[in-house]
Amino acid sequence: MQKCNKYDIWVLLDAHQDLYSKKFCGEGFPDWAVERRSFPAPLKVKMEFDEHGYPKREDCLKVEFATFYLTEDLMRFQEDFFTNKRGLMDSFSNMWKTVAAYMSREPNLLGYEIVNEPIGANAYKHPFETITPGVSNNKYLLEAYKQVYRSIREVDNEHLIFF
Repeated sequence: MQKCNKYDIWVLLDAHQDLYSKKFCGEGFPDWAVERRSFPAPLKVKMEFDEHGYPKREDCLKVEFATFYLTEDLMRFQEDFFTNKRGLMDSFSNMWKTVAAYMSREPNLLGYEIVNEPIGANAYKHPFETITPGVSNNKYLLEAYKQVYRSIREVDNEHLIFF
């Protein structure tokens, strides 16, 4: 932040995720938050896993990255996350509160993007909620965003929050 400020660059803090976890050939969430059960099912991709339970990178690269969003484990995780199963959204909201409390003092902070490119609904359990415009947003994302918004606003009432 300070280096960006030195060059008059404004910063948007983004909880970026791609496939949510290393356990799903991506990144973003800590291991304790993610359960891998059948990854990469239902995709017919042969995978080997390392000693930490991560798929080997060379196996991940055999498939177009976004294809892994169609796995059962990833679909289940995102719904669990947005519906606060196992307190996942509570922990995420607390993380944002901690980040905001610390970073809100920076003069070049533009704001906070809650989470990158969320989907919400589990297409295997709720296919129509996934494809019907607005349904997934209203049922899954809206309440989660409100919770994170309230957490950030406890410590920062000035900076923008992006949804």
